Amino acid sequence: KKDVREQKKDVREQKKDVREQVKEQHTPLRKETKKLTVTEKQKEDVDLLLEALSQESGRIEIPIKWLEAAQGNKKEAKKQWLDALKWRKTHSIDNILTRKPKHYDRLKAGEAYGWYGLCHDKSILVVQKIHEDVKKVPGLLKDGVTAEEFGSFITFLMEFWIQNRLSSKGKMVQILDCKGMSIASFSPSLLKFMRPANHALQQYPEILEHCYVINAPVSYRVIWSIVSTMLPAITLSKFSVVSPSKVPSKLLERVPESVLPIEYGGKNDTKMSETDFETLLKKRVSE
Repeated sequence: KKDVREQKKDVREQKKDVREQVKEQHTPLRKETKKLTVTEKQKEDVDLLLEALSQESGRIEIPIKWLEAAQGNKKEAKKQWLDALKWRKTHSIDNILTRKPKHYDRLKAGEAYGWYGLCHDKSILVVQKIHEDVKKVPGLLKDGVTAEEFGSFITFLMEFWIQNRLSSKGKMVQILDCKGMSIASFSPSLLKFMRPANHALQQYPEILEHCYVINAPVSYRVIWSIVSTMLPAITLSKFSVVSPSKVPSKLLERVPESVLPIEYGGKNDTKMSETDFETLLKKRVSE
């Protein structure tokens, strides 16, 4: 009888261990946040991000941004974080700002993508006129620009604003202007060309604060069904489509009038390529 009792006790202990392991893997994010040290709380969010991305930080705890992206699942968060570190090492991302991206001038030409300044919450405001970007792709392919080179260019831009701490919050608010877009714009060759860039962006989890989709065409639902397959669920939840009549009021909730471009209801009449942040980028690339 004693042996039977001991066996039952062992079974109960094993079940308890299993429950603890499951609980540990799915610890609510708020509990993880409470474990932050005083020093970590005093640091700017962007510094925590840089520390998490560094190959030399010696950090062993899973960074908060990765836990947020994995919705508190520690096992998945750790996998994604280690994958990001491996990707950075493979592509020498820590040193990417020491070299000008191949085809940089060709890729940066035009008024398709740029930084305008800081939002009320210190996120960086990014404006992307997606049709202007997309219509350049056939010419880029014709000129021999590869998808991998485009991905490296996008990574360079991300690393520039993060490493230079242009946003102390380490996040961005994006205006995705779809004016001129149609379903015909999304060809198989375009999606293939965008794949490495999309993969690169996913190595920076929870960096998007919000994305406002404006000037969405009638075919937006079809276009969105294609684009959404390339984005994590938690990122998709941060997109909102804004009707033309509500664009100014909605954007001004997050963006100061002095930063928001005139065409979207603000008072900033600076050309995209001539903003203070873009000027810093030009100076860095020309060094």
